[in-house]
Amino acid sequence: MEARINTCYDIIDSNAAITSSCTGGSTPLIGKVQKITTTKALEGGKTSRSVTIFEADTRYAYPGKLETNFNTINESGQPITQTVSTFMTYYMGTGLLKDRTDGANNRTSYVYDSLGRLTETKYPMFTNLNGQQYDVSDIITYGNYYIPSYYDPTNTGIYSIYIYAYRKYTQKSNNVVSYLNQQEDYYDGLGNLRLSTFWDPGAITWKYSQYHYDDMSRVTYMADPLMNTTTASYDSWGRQNEVIDSYGNLYETEYNLKARRTSRYFVASTDVNTYRKNPVLNNLKTSYSEQDADQWGRILTTRVYKDWPNQNQPLTESWTYDTVGNVLTYTDPNKNYNSDGVTKKLTYDVLNRLVTYKDALGQLSNYSYDAGGNLQQISMQSTPTGPSTVLNTKQFNEVGGLTQKTDPANLSETYTYNNLGQLYKYVDRNKTTFTNQYDEQNRLRVSSITANGTTLTSKSIVGSNGIMYDKAETYLNGVSTASMTSGMDTMKRLTSLNTTATNYSSSLSLAYDANSRMTKQTNNLTGYNVNYHYDKLRMDSVQMNGLSTPNTAASVNAIYDYYADGQIKSIMYPVLADGTVLKTDYTYNTLKRLASVTNMKGTNVLSTYSYLYDDNGNITSKTETVNTVSSTTSYTYDALNRLLTISRPDGSTASYTYDLKGNRMTLQDNTQNFPMTDISYTYDLLNRLSSVIYGSMTTSFAYAPNNLRYKKTSGTQTIQYQYDASGNVISESNGSNLITANYIRGDRLLAKKDVSTGQMYYYLYNGHGDVTQIVDTNGIIVNNYQYDEWGNITSQTEGIANSFKYAGEQYDTETGLYYLRARYYDPSVGRFINEDTYEGQIDNPLSLNLYTYVHNNPLTNVDPTGHWCTAVVNGTTYSHPGGCNDGSGDMNGSRTDGSGYSKDAVHNGDYYYDDDGNLQQYFIPGAPHISDPSGISQVVVGCAYDSECAGFVSGGIASTGVVVEGVKDGAIAVGSSVKKLWDWGKDAISDLRSKEPVGKPFDPDGPTVQIGVDPRTLIPDKDLSKLSEQRLQNAVEFGGDHPIKVDRNGVVQDGHHRLLDAIRNNKPVDVQIGY
Repeated sequence: MEARINTCYDIIDSNAAITSSCTGGSTPLIGKVQKITTTKALEGGKTSRSVTIFEADTRYAYPGKLETNFNTINESGQPITQTVSTFMTYYMGTGLLKDRTDGANNRTSYVYDSLGRLTETKYPMFTNLNGQQYDVSDIITYGNYYIPSYYDPTNTGIYSIYIYAYRKYTQKSNNVVSYLNQQEDYYDGLGNLRLSTFWDPGAITWKYSQYHYDDMSRVTYMADPLMNTTTASYDSWGRQNEVIDSYGNLYETEYNLKARRTSRYFVASTDVNTYRKNPVLNNLKTSYSEQDADQWGRILTTRVYKDWPNQNQPLTESWTYDTVGNVLTYTDPNKNYNSDGVTKKLTYDVLNRLVTYKDALGQLSNYSYDAGGNLQQISMQSTPTGPSTVLNTKQFNEVGGLTQKTDPANLSETYTYNNLGQLYKYVDRNKTTFTNQYDEQNRLRVSSITANGTTLTSKSIVGSNGIMYDKAETYLNGVSTASMTSGMDTMKRLTSLNTTATNYSSSLSLAYDANSRMTKQTNNLTGYNVNYHYDKLRMDSVQMNGLSTPNTAASVNAIYDYYADGQIKSIMYPVLADGTVLKTDYTYNTLKRLASVTNMKGTNVLSTYSYLYDDNGNITSKTETVNTVSSTTSYTYDALNRLLTISRPDGSTASYTYDLKGNRMTLQDNTQNFPMTDISYTYDLLNRLSSVIYGSMTTSFAYAPNNLRYKKTSGTQTIQYQYDASGNVISESNGSNLITANYIRGDRLLAKKDVSTGQMYYYLYNGHGDVTQIVDTNGIIVNNYQYDEWGNITSQTEGIANSFKYAGEQYDTETGLYYLRARYYDPSVGRFINEDTYEGQIDNPLSLNLYTYVHNNPLTNVDPTGHWCTAVVNGTTYSHPGGCNDGSGDMNGSRTDGSGYSKDAVHNGDYYYDDDGNLQQYFIPGAPHISDPSGISQVVVGCAYDSECAGFVSGGIASTGVVVEGVKDGAIAVGSSVKKLWDWGKDAISDLRSKEPVGKPFDPDGPTVQIGVDPRTLIPDKDLSKLSEQRLQNAVEFGGDHPIKVDRNGVVQDGHHRLLDAIRNNKPVDVQIGY
């Protein structure tokens, strides 16, 4: 339905007296606008209402107050109306926003320079649960400098706009100041980022990235902080046609303007010279693909070739669109057609919202929206005329906040909000009540969950021991159960993680290189170190001997080798006791799909696995050879790429059918024995599995504040787990917290070090990432495993204890379940035992079932988070859009292109509701992001004209493909976070002030510009003795002719390096007051 908007004006005269009430649109309006009220009729008699109020303080020129209203319920369960208010003031001379204040009087203020550029954003002071208070500001300074010769000849001497940005924290109790994310960016007169530097606390120096451009402002060169370079070139139409990576590999793009066809391919560095001499040699080109587009640039077809470099076996997928660019149909490479002759058909309403989705089986998913545009209901039909099955129904308040969600059993969850619009109360379907408290920056501070007389409380303490440390605590009925403290460096990278609970502790330390890749992980509980080494952009070795000192010798490292395109070629384990090499080799077909995995000891093949695929990338055949015995299993799939039939080498078969929602409806298997043991599950208030009774055995679990399981107790045996920053187990301990085993990980679990014997054991895998063999340092296979497609163990022999099995995940023999972090998976039924809090993607109905495992396609997919399906590549996992595809990025998840993998990339930043009912965001472990949800993750810098630079400072760099990945849009957004800087003091430079005076003293009452000032009469606000010599040299080179910027008291605001140089060399400086 189309909303009707009514606009009303209260007219006031020059004396601010109201002279008329709300008038019709046809009535001429005179005087000043005092208030604008916008209403929108919603369903159920609700009305969305927002009010913009203009006040005398802003001379009625700018809105001074914004109000929105919504209905909710109070603590007593009575309906009330909440008003969310925001107050604004302005710099009246420019109209720039001065401050913004919420209904709780939390104020954010803004300061600008004379050109209207933002120089400071000051956020509300916050008080943590320890009573510690912090002031928080984002600071930006500007200048104009020549880029120094210290960098490269191309950028040397370019007159640039300089932007220095950082976040500043001041702890009020002791006035300790911490600076975070110190970053300096230099832009040329056209707004192109030329140089970006940041303070690296790990290297204790400044690191920089550089960029070159052609005369059309297109990026032609990028060098990262470790001098890994990427170059790009363009054709005469301005299109990027070549990219060369840091290894010398060529990424080529060809354009056929008439056919609107784009062809892309890869040429390995070793073949580039030969290719240059004869570009028509197709055998030198790999990862070849073609895309045909319409006149508006929308992709119509994508083709790859199974028999490349021949072109007789194309795989094609195609799309059609409506006039505004919405995808109407999609056809997959397998040509799975519904009654409309396509794989998927979609329809939209007049607001371009998806309303129907017809899959390849003709099943319909229907989406309806409320008048506010919120997705209100999802239903499914097996046919257009069949009965409708509702997945869930949601209700929203007037401002779009979820107020009620009802499942098919008519059980509801309710959500209540405070006058800041924050979710403060949530009642789930079990009538468990969740209540939330927030700090001044809208971060969740306390969450309490209550049911049946039990209360579980979680607390979050930002800046628990200075701003570089955060702490999470959990309490049961007021008694502390566990705590976790995380330490960060000044780039907001996790550097330490310490967890404690009853008879349990875990302590982790991390170090990084200039590209923020982990270089060392230390398990402080055991003193066991793992060092990581990189060859340019790839990890090439993992040191496994536990020592802190880096050592790249083959005797103590797992060594990775790669094909030119970055796919893993082999993993070689440390040399065995008899001098032979334990190694895993990988081969791929022309579409970059995994063709085989071979595990070898010397020349002896321990196991090999080979795979064949259909056009959609589903595995149709798997051949295993173990101990020289080979067996082949075949598979078929339905039109939704779900496993349909299995044909085993012994002649046995299995077949599956699924209902409308994707639940397994039937399984016919003439070999499988289903467990008949009674099993009961118990959950805690966060819906985490707390105990399992399996027959007569009871197993219980305990969880840390980050919701990872740290303890499992079964009978008299207790096993405790210590984790890395990605949630992977790195050691095990007994009930007394004595370490029993260390685990060494690279891109997967590589080895186990048994503490009692000192023996090392190496893990070998198949192509799915299942642990199939464990080998000791003598090359003897001590453990063997075989699994069915869903993870049921069909055969095993174990000489050592091991819980890492199917998909490399923990298997609990006591319960028959796999622990997948957020949830537990039951392989006997191919389902999770409880529902997902991640609700899925509406354009992929397979993801909407909250219980199914990996969209019912377990041969190519896994679910390491317990939240969403991910594709498996070489035993490691990757998240992608659609149906667990492997990087092609299409809607249905076909696997026509194996390139472009990005680990968990598509879900980085995804929102989901956690077990507390709070809306959360998922971030890749270790991925850079702003963890404090203050609402301020970027500092917006105004675009201003600078006559000296002769250009607009926009900082926006047009997308130019591979070469600009990672380029920071520094003049548009400067990342905010928390970092500790130095404690400034005059004593640190006392030795520099002992020379005879030179020049005249600074005059605080003198002119704005003062020439020949004695530098010792200025007051630095930084410890000059700690300024880097390298940075001093640069600053003198490019800034020596520019005045030092100070305030009226002579406190230096910009130019500390030039000040230090002047003091050291006993020379006067020029000073400019006002900054």
